[in-house]
Amino acid sequence: MRFSRAWLAAAPALALALSGGAAMAATASPAPSAARPAVVFSCLGKAEIRPKSFVLTCADGNSYLTRLTWSSWTAGAARGKGTWHVNDCVPNCAKGHFLSYPVDVEFWRSHPVKDRPAERYFTRLTMNETSQLRPGQS
Repeated sequence: MRFSRAWLAAAPALALALSGGAAMAATASPAPSAARPAVVFSCLGKAEIRPKSFVLTCADGNSYLTRLTWSSWTAGAARGKGTWHVNDCVPNCAKGHFLSYPVDVEFWRSHPVKDRPAERYFTRLTMNETSQLRPGQS
């Protein structure tokens, strides 16, 4: 299973939710500063660099990343690996089961934080599932 940049069609909403409302309209922005790495915002609005886990769906917690390790983290992009946990919601999300997949993770497209232009946050996320087997296969 591969997820392209289009996978997160709700990325602007994700950026808005994760930044506590700091997401800006899509406009040209200055190049990322090499001096300070960009951040991601947790569901509680906390700025984080190189988090070990990250919730993708703040409203219900049905999709999240764990065991995150980062090979790079700059103002322009953050690349790493981890485990994606996603609820299959079968027969419904309350009774569903969590499936786990190893993934490559990349946060990218940083923008200035509203009212703090010296700080940047990532507005996009790309995940590529890296396993050969699907859940239930042996």
